[in-house]
Amino acid sequence: MDLAGVAVFLQTAAAGNLSAAARRLGIPPLAAARRLASLENGLGVRLMHRTTRSVSLTTEGEAFLPFATTIQEAAEAPRWPVQIPPPVATPNSPGKTGWIMTTQCRWRCVRRPL
Repeated sequence: MDLAGVAVFLQTAAAGNLSAAARRLGIPPLAAARRLASLENGLGVRLMHRTTRSVSLTTEGEAFLPFATTIQEAAEAPRWPVQIPPPVATPNSPGKTGWIMTTQCRWRCVRRPL
């Protein structure tokens, strides 16, 4: 199922106009119409009656509206929180740590008085 099509369907149902729904979503009206048509083709039913000025829900569209709302809420719900532990410095830490320690040790050995 096309989530973008579901978003267009919900915005169009709320606005009552495909152009207003497209403006709310920030997409061209032609793209909104194509996404809605794609959703209808995927479901195999006509969800909206379209005229040049307005859009109204069909019986199937009214039945699909609560499901579409649930689908969009589930898609927007945050994923379970994944926490990445902070990095821990160990004696085997990569990088310049070992080089600095080795250089300091060598320098001390060289500076020893005879």
